[in-house]
This record gives sequence, C-alpha cells and structure tokens, in this order.
Amino acid sequence: MRTPLVKIEKLNYKEDSRCISIDTADHLYLTRDFIPTHNTLKIVSRLIRNLWFVSNSVNKILGYEEDFVNDKGSWRFAVMYRDFLNTHTPWYRDFEPDESLNWEQKRTVIEGNFETRKRQKGLRSKIVAATTKKNPAKAVGGGIYELFHEEAGIAPNMDKVIEFAEAATKLGGVTTGFMIVSGAVGELKDAKPLETMCFEPAKYKFLGVNDVFSDTQNDGQIGFFVPDFWNYVANDPDKGIVRCYDENGNSDIELAKSYLLKEEESQKGKESYILWKSQHPWNLQDAFNIREENIWPVKVIKDHQIHLRMTYTPFGIVTGKQIGRAHV
Repeated sequence: MRTPLVKIEKLNYKEDSRCISIDTADHLYLTRDFIPTHNTLKIVSRLIRNLWFVSNSVNKILGYEEDFVNDKGSWRFAVMYRDFLNTHTPWYRDFEPDESLNWEQKRTVIEGNFETRKRQKGLRSKIVAATTKKNPAKAVGGGIYELFHEEAGIAPNMDKVIEFAEAATKLGGVTTGFMIVSGAVGELKDAKPLETMCFEPAKYKFLGVNDVFSDTQNDGQIGFFVPDFWNYVANDPDKGIVRCYDENGNSDIELAKSYLLKEEESQKGKESYILWKSQHPWNLQDAFNIREENIWPVKVIKDHQIHLRMTYTPFGIVTGKQIGRAHV
C-alpha cells in the first residue's frame, strides 16, 4: 500500500519526537539517504547511495588490513544493503562484475533478432575495496567520487594513501571527490598519520571542528571526536544497566562522567591504567597519550606538545650571515 503526499506545510512549532529501533538483531533501519546509525554502516550507506543513483561514480573503501574491507569488514555491509535494496525496493540493480570487493552497476543485453548486438545498460557506477598494507597507491584511480578509509587508527601508511587519494579526487585543480577517514586509535606507532590529521585537519584539507573537549582548549580546529561519555552505558551494581542518555538519545554527560570516574579510580595503580585511559578518552589528548609507564607527566607534556603543534608560527632570524628558524 502506498500513501501519497497531498500537502507539505512548514509549521511554526516543533512536535515532540523520539528515536526508534526495529525488532531485529541489530535494531537498525534505513532512513533518509539509506542512513542508519552505526558509523561504518552509515558511511558505507553513502557509497551504496552513490552506486545506486549517481551515474559513473567511482566509490572506494580502503583499509590497511584485508579483514577491514573484505567480507569480514566493511564489504559485508555493502552486501547487506545490496541484498535489502534488491529484495525489498523497486530499485533493483544488476552488477557486472558482481564479485567480492568489485561491483559495477550495469548488465549486458542482446538486442535484435537477425543482426544481434550486445549493449551494456546501467549507471556504470562502481564500488571497489582494497587493502593498502603493501601498496598505498591502491587509492590511485582518477575520478573518485567518494572514498572511505576504514580503521584509520591502524594504518601507519595512511598519510601516503591520502596523498594518492587527493590526486584521485581532483579534476585538474578542482576537487570533485570526497574523503572520509574514521577509526579508533590502535597502537600509537600505527596511528601517527591519524594523530596528525586529528590535530591538524586543515593540513590535509579535512573539515575541522572547534575543540570543545579538552580542559585547555586550543584556538585551532581538530578532527571530529566522539568522547567516551557520549551515549555511555554503565553497569551499576545496584541498578544494573544504566543508559546515560534520554529516550531521544541526548547524553547525560555528568551522569556518564560520574560512572567513568568511579571506573577510573578502580583502574588506577594497575599496570594497564594508562592503556585503559587511552581506550576511554575524554579528549583527543587521552586517545593519543603515551601508553607506557613514564616518570614524566606525560599528559602535561602531551598537552604542551599539542599546543605547540597547533600554534606553531615559523619566522626567520637574521644575524650577520647566519639565518636560523624559531617558533613562537
């Protein structure tokens, strides 16, 4: 049954609304532009939307490890979307090739009775996935419409990948494509490129946001960050499971912090405390802090290091014939 739209009228007031979930294993459903709630699901849905409706679009999923992008990783969400759309909507799509990590939206048809000929019909849009561990140039390929780098916190060569990808998202000097980089921080040695991108997004031409998370906020912008106290779920010994957000999904930050501080107190003194703190960050500094025990106040040093990075201004000093460089 279909319900037609008869009239659209803008109101001068807002009706109460609330988040809903579907009675399935993952509780997810498709909404505007095929977007559900999970990060990877949401981002892959953008690529699927392009594949379904944007002709000749080239969409790529990249990851350092193979399992980040194959049927154990992001590609399984692409398969889920394809199967759902082809089964439950009127937007059926054929693909040639139709193989793991490589789809192109077209089909070959044979026309004519006596003099037959083959024609390919479809949008000719593509979605491909590749691992960059051995070859960061997998991002190469002109005309990329949208690119998603999965698990960016475990990608030691991601800075090189982004360099290749930037060229692939341009037509001459005009940027025509779009890149999304996301992921949690893994081992620090593998997350150096992500750290730089998070604290200096403009350097890589990423969209930054104001730093509203740090105790000592910086004037510069940072990459978008999700602190541990957003939509936190606590296990209270007396109350059981406590969801630190209301029925509309708005976080009760103070309640979440009270539980996190109790948990943090129970972790202090353990050898794994610093690692625990990095995996439950309240700001980007927490996420990228040194994880090993250290006699020095690593948090203070890290804060100062980040401040210098975000406020660094080079200038020349001329003394006689000697030219030096300094920063303020």
